[in-house]
Amino acid sequence: MSRFVALLTAQELTDALKSTNGVIIPIASMEQCGLHGATGIDVKVADHVAPLLAEKCNMLVAPTVPYGDTLEMSGYPGTVHVPTEYLGNLYLSIASSYFASGARNVVFLATHSLNTRAADYACRILYSAKKNAMFVDFWKACSQISKDILTDKVYGTGHGAEQISSVAMAVCPDLIRKDKAANEAPKAALAKKVAHIYGSANVCTAYGNFDDYSTTGSWGDISAASAEKGSLIIEKAVEHMASSVLDVLEA
Repeated sequence: MSRFVALLTAQELTDALKSTNGVIIPIASMEQCGLHGATGIDVKVADHVAPLLAEKCNMLVAPTVPYGDTLEMSGYPGTVHVPTEYLGNLYLSIASSYFASGARNVVFLATHSLNTRAADYACRILYSAKKNAMFVDFWKACSQISKDILTDKVYGTGHGAEQISSVAMAVCPDLIRKDKAANEAPKAALAKKVAHIYGSANVCTAYGNFDDYSTTGSWGDISAASAEKGSLIIEKAVEHMASSVLDVLEA
């Protein structure tokens, strides 16, 4: 039987939820990715990665939510922004419906890190109602395992940089135009802002927009990006996420 919720009948879904660990809900975004990246990278990556994670975690895959929280780059053409307060309630409603259908667990798979704020909101409310929900951040997982894979050791994990470009090329070559890349270093403000980024251990949290960091919306040298690197990053990141999810489910 298919793991894709959209391909199951209502009865097939009910039966599948009895024999699986629950449902993965991919949460992505439509956003600018510099001069070289397509606006739908996060959506295509979500569609590619979710079934891989579902197979390892014995879960079903819900349709990808394609729009996300892109406030910090909402001034760029092609970027679609949904405010966090609306997004959090949307995620909450979607997950609640799958729990009502019999899901034992829900995992939000974020292929756009800013969506984790809304996912956190939804998961906290669900857990307070005795529903086991959690989220995983794909790009964070990538950054934790890609250090020995990337050529650009300084900015390789940046927005639109070697890591994202390599993963996108592995998913679909049409997502990247290497010949159009600016390969620029970020503005000096990036280092100062990242030192106080949301979710870090620093006492003071600072904020910024993407035009504070670069002139084109991305930074880093993607000349060494490749589909081969991207495939390896995806494989290792999925293993990392799956291990973490299963660790929580078995707790």
